[in-house]
Order: sequence, then structure tokens, then C-alpha cells
Amino acid sequence: MASSIETRKRKMQSKVIKYIDFLFHIAVFAAGFMIIGRFIPQTYYRYFDSTEYYLVKVPAAVGGKEFAPCNSVPVEINRVSLVDTEAVADINLVLVNLDSKERVYREVRNIMITKGEAVYVAKYNIPCSATPGRYIFDALVHFKVYDIDKYTHFYSEEFDVKNK
Repeated sequence: MASSIETRKRKMQSKVIKYIDFLFHIAVFAAGFMIIGRFIPQTYYRYFDSTEYYLVKVPAAVGGKEFAPCNSVPVEINRVSLVDTEAVADINLVLVNLDSKERVYREVRNIMITKGEAVYVAKYNIPCSATPGRYIFDALVHFKVYDIDKYTHFYSEEFDVKNK
């Protein structure tokens, strides 16, 4: 009778050990699957993806050819976005004097990027201290796709700043 209890005890211990081993393998597989599922897409989007998620037709059209210092310049931005979700992007806008290659003015704006094609007119200010000359707006849009930093560069048509 004692041997029967011992046998049952060993069988029960064996089943418990097999069950614990089974759970351990499931946990290791699940952890490995989660790690691979996280890092393979990140590696792809960071190093191999060359998709242009945000495009702006360049040069962006300017609503006129001559402006005075302290005026605002309407810039027509024709863009296409492949980004499925809304994201906030920073536009680092720089006013560049083409004659002296000097960066005259810098502005950072937050914009919303939604999927699809859109045309909108943004007004950018010419500083009152701007000297007469040929200028463009040069912009770099920074946004995230799948938690990876992406950038798009665009610029405006040339325009003149003249004292009136």
C-alpha cells in the first residue's frame, strides 16, 4: 500500500514538473514572439523603408512676387500624405535671402497631418528688419511614422522684398 502511495506521489510530481515545463516554454515563446514582433517592424521602418509618407509640391507657390518688410506672404502648400493617423509635425521655417545666402528669420509651427491630398494657404511673416532682396521660404517638416522620426523638405518660389 505504501508503494502505491509513493507511485502516485511520483506520478503527480512528474505531472506537475511537466506542467511547469510546459508553462515555461509557453512563456519563453510568448516573450520571444513579442520581442520579434516589436523589433522587426522598427528595424524595417528605421533602416529599410524608403516610402515618402509626406510630400509637398515644390516650389510652393507664393501669392505674389513683391512684398514689403512687415508683410505676410501667402504660400500655397499642395501636399499628399500617406500617414494613416493624425500626427503633429514641426515646421522649421527659415526665410533665406538668396543674394547673401543669409538665414533671416526662423519660425516653428505645429501642424496636423492627416491622410490624403490637401491644398492650403499658409501665411508667413517677413520680419520688419528684412533688407531688400530675393527670398525663399525653406522648410523642414518633422513627423513620426510608426514611432520613427521622418523628415520632408520643401521650399517656396522666389519672391522679392522691396521697401515701399
